Amino acid sequence: MISVGNRYPRELGGWLVIGLLCHPQLNLTIPLTGLLGRREAPSLAHFVRSMVGLDRAAAQSAFSEFLNDRSLTPPQIRFVKMVIDQLTVRGVMKAGALYEVPFKGLHAGGPDALFAGQDNVIAGIFNTLEILHSNLQAKAG
Repeated sequence: MISVGNRYPRELGGWLVIGLLCHPQLNLTIPLTGLLGRREAPSLAHFVRSMVGLDRAAAQSAFSEFLNDRSLTPPQIRFVKMVIDQLTVRGVMKAGALYEVPFKGLHAGGPDALFAGQDNVIAGIFNTLEILHSNLQAKAG
């Protein structure tokens, strides 16, 4: 990983990847296609996001409705913050990951049990993840 002190190593890495991919004298079409296939990335945007993560402010903005919902309990807010943390690190996340570690550590019954009686909240979290994912798919076209 590229690191300049402790400042923005992931962001610099992302810019390096983008710079290399866009360099006019490098023909990376064939290696890139293979790399995207191995990473199961449906698009270049998806691939780059999975490498550099999602900007924390963008993730917080996407989930602000839940962060500001005063009806949520502290463990529920912690769950939303964990989603943001995961997106910041990984950039992309499938909805099924919400039933795995570290999320299931908050409630053995998973998000459905943690948000019992608040179907609109858990549906909103899943919907937000889907929107973030579909935005990457749209950039593929």
